[in-house]
Amino acid sequence: KIAHNLFMQQSKSSSGYGVYIYGGLNHVYNNIFHKVGPGTNLYINGGFTITEMDNNAYCSPQAASNNLTYTQNLGFDANGIEVDSIYANLDSLFTCLDDLVAAGTPLSYVTDDLYGGGRSATAPTIGPIEYISPDAFSLGEDGLNICDGDTLILGSEITGASYLWSNGDTTGTIMVTAPGNYGVAVSTGCGNATDDIDVEDAASVADDDMIFDIGPKSAQ
Repeated sequence: KIAHNLFMQQSKSSSGYGVYIYGGLNHVYNNIFHKVGPGTNLYINGGFTITEMDNNAYCSPQAASNNLTYTQNLGFDANGIEVDSIYANLDSLFTCLDDLVAAGTPLSYVTDDLYGGGRSATAPTIGPIEYISPDAFSLGEDGLNICDGDTLILGSEITGASYLWSNGDTTGTIMVTAPGNYGVAVSTGCGNATDDIDVEDAASVADDDMIFDIGPKSAQ
């Protein structure tokens, strides 16, 4: 399994490979293939080298060959993406590129990012680090229902982020046991974001939705 990696290679040679994959039956998901300079970004050696491959991101600022079109022509990466630039410099693994946020596919065997932050269980970020993009941050759609005695978990723990919830909590997630409106302000190295969500009483929603049909009246 090859998942949630950053493969970055810089060279001046047109014969250089960014990544060369061989062997058999590899699963390749949610990686960044970033080739700086000419040459070949990715080369797959052999028809049985890869059996599953999707949701990968490709970047070749100097137009290296073998990017998204290459893997799609091999029958892979239907949900892959290609971006013009990912990293401003080669000194950091951290990028704030919106295109990578929520563009991955969830993998049961990858629950944390490189720094121990939790991965999104539904739409993880492509690459080694899970981060919040202000434009992409959301608590989800309004209309969550909660029953008496139940608990909902709102939010997510994201690497490098600080939180301030409307109830005063400063953790990435909060446990909700009552209906109400819950909001959070998030601060990250990529910028700041706010969002709120309405949690409704399931019993009240059920009462509002009840429709009684007692059928036609019988003649007396």
